[in-house]
Amino acid sequence: MSFKAMAWAASVKTQTPIQKLILLMLSDKANDEGFCWPKMQTIADDCCMTRRCVLENVKKLAALGFIQVEHRTVESEEGGLVNISNIYRVQVGKAPLGVVNDVQGGSEYGSLGVVNDVHNKNLSVEPIKEPINNDGFSEFWETYPRKDNKERAKKAWSALQKTTPTDLEVITNHIKKRISSGSWKLDQKQYIPNPEAFINGKRWEDEIIIPQRPVIAPVVRSEPTLPDAKYFVHKE
Repeated sequence: MSFKAMAWAASVKTQTPIQKLILLMLSDKANDEGFCWPKMQTIADDCCMTRRCVLENVKKLAALGFIQVEHRTVESEEGGLVNISNIYRVQVGKAPLGVVNDVQGGSEYGSLGVVNDVHNKNLSVEPIKEPINNDGFSEFWETYPRKDNKERAKKAWSALQKTTPTDLEVITNHIKKRISSGSWKLDQKQYIPNPEAFINGKRWEDEIIIPQRPVIAPVVRSEPTLPDAKYFVHKE
């Protein structure tokens, strides 16, 4: 945690209390240079709000100049680009865009929405890179073991995110656990639901039943019982 970043975040004024809370949480996780790379679900849990709400307000904080967001991607085996964790930089010591640093025309000191000096050298305007794909389908497809009907699966995924947005990490962790537990066997993919059915059925909410190996009772060998010796006594 950077005390400098926390002090700066506590001193600036954002548009909404939600933005202020998210900015404080990012500052709490930042190093002395203002960099941090937390998962958005972690921020959502800390702020007691949904992941989508955090994502929307992070974009607003970036547009206002409170933070910088670096979207990172790596090339997948299929040749496409897959998103990885973003890097966030809290703009410690810099005046956010649209914040007044002086009183002009009766505006309240520090109020949002009015810039008093367009030549202020402290203002830093840098382009924000837009993510190539922010709905998480590429990462889902990379993780899912059965590759069938990608376009139909993508449409099902898009429909899901519009109606009931679901945390990507929860889904991918469920898939990985299915594979590692032996519930899904990679050499028997015909028994794994196709991606579209998995998405439409929200199968990550299913209980994972780990197959049990049959217990084979040990073979007990008993010693043969000999007849009583008296039956072998010869009588004259």
